Amino acid sequence: MRLRPFSTALLLGFGWLLAGAAGYAGCTMEKAATLPMQVDNGLIYVSGSINGRPVRFLVDTTADSLVLPNPAHDMELFETLDAHMRSFVYYSESGIGPANVEDLGIGELSLRNQLVHVIGRRDNFGAPDQIAVLGRDILHRYDVEIDAKHSRITFYTSTGCGTANLAAWDARASAVGMLAGDNRLYYHIIGFDRFITEMRGIFLPAKINGRDVVAILDSGSVQTSISTTAAKTLGVTLSGPGQLRTGDGYSVIFNRRLESWQAPVESLNIGTETLKPASLLVHRVEGADELSGISYTGTNLHGRPIYTADLILGADFILSHHVLIAYSQNKVYFTDESGPALNGGAPSGED
Repeated sequence: MRLRPFSTALLLGFGWLLAGAAGYAGCTMEKAATLPMQVDNGLIYVSGSINGRPVRFLVDTTADSLVLPNPAHDMELFETLDAHMRSFVYYSESGIGPANVEDLGIGELSLRNQLVHVIGRRDNFGAPDQIAVLGRDILHRYDVEIDAKHSRITFYTSTGCGTANLAAWDARASAVGMLAGDNRLYYHIIGFDRFITEMRGIFLPAKINGRDVVAILDSGSVQTSISTTAAKTLGVTLSGPGQLRTGDGYSVIFNRRLESWQAPVESLNIGTETLKPASLLVHRVEGADELSGISYTGTNLHGRPIYTADLILGADFILSHHVLIAYSQNKVYFTDESGPALNGGAPSGED
């Protein structure tokens, strides 16, 4: 498993018919949009607009689409929807409510009357136009290809593909099935006539030191990491040779403190990739007990509660690979792009 810096390239094509998959001659992946992607402080952004206002969206595969509170008020988003969320969806100190965006633009896509959350404890993610998240509720409508080497994200509508290999760039790509189970979020918008369902986290099987763990693909976290609870269960110690106390980070949306260590592990396995030995970032999240049932920190390797994972595959993993999140097949395809080795480090921010 490797990390590599992204580079720029021209966008390619508009639509194509998948070929070479035996028995799936009718498999099509129609391009809905191709977006230039930017990387800022280790996180992935795409340009778009909210009701005509240019914004840069943080691409987050685990969070729902949202706008930070102060920009939402500036845009008077609350004038368009009188609704309330059930209390468990929002953190009491930082959640305000939902809002309806009449026109949300992402490249060639124009989404009308898009529900977004208004939540967070900061004014932006580091730049004045970085005020919103493009989240899983929109991403899961497409198959999403993230090609960091060529600085682009492509959205596809796939039909008739069954179990065909959708990794058109490399037939040898790892293909890892998403884990089924209690990884779905259900909630009801009171005063808004629909349920939001099936907005799943991308949970994947992995191994650390030969033990089965659950990983979550989280582009809203800068670095690949495990929680202190998972580290203890896996026998990863935070004192002794090779361990290093790193500088603390803060969560991207909530500015929660992330106490951090870097610790060696014997091996890390994901799909057909093995990193041996490896060094992982270990986080203790300040106030994690307050987030029980929402956060995937504070994991339990046996009888997992809803929405937990042992290993967070962060943006560093995504940026070091060519990745296709095939929601249509409940699979993730990826190939290593052979950059610098994954070795952890001081976080600049996490989800």
